[in-house]
Amino acid sequence: MGKLTTTKIRKLKEPGKYGDGDGLYLRIGDSGKGYWIIRCQINGRRRDIGLGSLSLMSLAEAREAAYLIRKDIQNGLDPIAERKKATLVIPTFRDAAKHVHAEYRLAWKSGKHQKQWITTLEKHVFPKIGDRLVNDIEGPVIRDVLVPIITRTQAMVHRIEARQRRTDKRDWVMRRRERTRRLIELGGLVQKAGLVELTDDDRAMMFGAFLRMAELLQSKRGDKVRLLWRRKGKRAFERVCDNL
Repeated sequence: MGKLTTTKIRKLKEPGKYGDGDGLYLRIGDSGKGYWIIRCQINGRRRDIGLGSLSLMSLAEAREAAYLIRKDIQNGLDPIAERKKATLVIPTFRDAAKHVHAEYRLAWKSGKHQKQWITTLEKHVFPKIGDRLVNDIEGPVIRDVLVPIITRTQAMVHRIEARQRRTDKRDWVMRRRERTRRLIELGGLVQKAGLVELTDDDRAMMFGAFLRMAELLQSKRGDKVRLLWRRKGKRAFERVCDNL
């Protein structure tokens, strides 16, 4: 049986705290207004929990509210933490992603990356989980979203690699053709310069001359030799062209 009654409560005028029992108190403020509180132990700590205003909650309602809180504590719940959860606004994945994008996009130097980050989510993720609350998104849901993206990405990588191999092969063929063309031109110049007759078409001798030329170009005199041979070769090439 509580200590307070409706009649006693109407007569309370002095500021202070008036107990009803089982941790339920009526606190009268300096303004004369009353507030219900319950004092209890939560995880070994004494806590005062507000129940509501006397003008909005009767004695019977306050006792019922206090009883429910004591029952929650007995069942291992923290009433204060539960209240915070109830007032916490949990965003959808779409809202959370847009908030993160707006917060971090200025840190990305590239405007392309700023758009690409959110555009990827809009295209692949939002249609599936954009409207789900973030606390409702767990491992299996994330897996179902990522598997198609990874599969498409791997297929794209394979296509890019195949295209790169074709490009590399084409470049190699073009370089080989260019080297062949230059060798043919060089052979024609050697023939026009009379080197074939001078060496009796001795390929080994001509190859030895090229090796000697390479040694000279790699020596300390390489730069001077290169300039000298370039001038001589240019004059000889012009004479050959004039005779064509």
